[in-house]
Amino acid sequence: MCVKKRLLDKMMPYASIHHFGSFSFKGSGASEVSQNSVLLLIQSFDTAAIQAWASKSKLQVYAFPAGGKWTALALKNGLYSSPKRAQSLSLALNAVVIDFKFFADYYMELSVFDHGEQIAYDHREMGEAEGNKTKISSYERLKPYAENPGEIDLIQAETEHYEVLAILKRAFAWRDIEQFEYDFFAQSDPETLERYEAQQLSGKKPISVSKIIVDVCGEELRIQGYVEDPEKSERHGKYHNLYFKKMIGEFMYYVSFHFGEGELKVGYHYPSDLPPEEYFKQEAAGLKETYVYKSEKALKQQLKLALEKILAIGIPYLEAQIHESFDLNEALEQSADPYYESIGFSVRRETLAQWMSQGAEFGYENNKFRIIYKMESNRTCLNIYLTHQEERSYLISVLSEMMENGLLPFKFKNYRALEVEAYFLAFRNKAEFISRLEGTYPYIELALNYLQKNPAKA
Repeated sequence: MCVKKRLLDKMMPYASIHHFGSFSFKGSGASEVSQNSVLLLIQSFDTAAIQAWASKSKLQVYAFPAGGKWTALALKNGLYSSPKRAQSLSLALNAVVIDFKFFADYYMELSVFDHGEQIAYDHREMGEAEGNKTKISSYERLKPYAENPGEIDLIQAETEHYEVLAILKRAFAWRDIEQFEYDFFAQSDPETLERYEAQQLSGKKPISVSKIIVDVCGEELRIQGYVEDPEKSERHGKYHNLYFKKMIGEFMYYVSFHFGEGELKVGYHYPSDLPPEEYFKQEAAGLKETYVYKSEKALKQQLKLALEKILAIGIPYLEAQIHESFDLNEALEQSADPYYESIGFSVRRETLAQWMSQGAEFGYENNKFRIIYKMESNRTCLNIYLTHQEERSYLISVLSEMMENGLLPFKFKNYRALEVEAYFLAFRNKAEFISRLEGTYPYIELALNYLQKNPAKA
């Protein structure tokens, strides 16, 4: 069973805003999690010459063996660097250099240079073969540099980007290279650097932002009851995000730090914080400042300022967001169960006793449809899906498609108005839960009628 996108991409502007200041460097940070990679691959082990080139170019670089005859270079801000960097290195060392960018869920791009001349280029996106800029013939020019040149013959125009990478790894005897970039090494401990045989070739030692945050803010946050949450930091990308947690009642609350290139922001997270309005409320409360720094000393000074605001305004604001636990089964028996039974749907759910800590899913179905309400753990927000003919769709996706086709009888000012009623369904107590739940019924009826007349194409 697949989730139909329909017009789900229209929700993306709002999907990013509720992260409350988290940095979202595409392909940066969290490299072990996202398996993104931005590297220069050079067929040379002359680290002295590479270091001379990096110093002359004023670049900060980590180098590590990529396997076979290749050295991999992770450049600071490599995502934004032009293939001309690879061309420059190729000229300087009279060697083959590949500018390699790989984003597991998006695309792969290669620009290959030999003695400064571009000899191959390939850009291919996931599932978009017809839009790729691939010249298969150019791969023939890579065979003299491959240890297993026959593998290269397997690359075709329609080959998916991750399959091309697997072929190239076999052809050039590369190790796994799809999870490395500068930030991975810059934030690694000495044991990790030793494991990958990575060495810094130029530039100052990078600032360990997360360590400095703990040094400056950790003790004061601990006094307030907030302790570091390594698991959540890892999940969001520990090279750019650091989370501290506190249990209040049945729910977890968080103070977080999000740091990128010389910038730092503080986030405040509570179970009902998903709607964009919550972001704007925090902004109005003065909790959305950006702290800029250029040195370790400046970072510490900025963190002291941030800590003052966290203690004076941030934590009081955060802990004023009260969320009450309640018996979810009881609430459904009072509201949704009788409504859906009255229109011919039967109840489908298991025990919901641990919904605060484990999340929950409950549904209603008849012989044509299944309506699914889902809540993530530590979240007081409803997600709604509709299943028809084995295809699952988001309620908001169906409604937005109806709006585009002029089939909604209600007069909405914009798409955002629709989201308020059918997507960002946050609540803080039993009464709000029932109110939000009952508010979805008219929209679900509209969507069910539409799906019956306009089933999604597989």
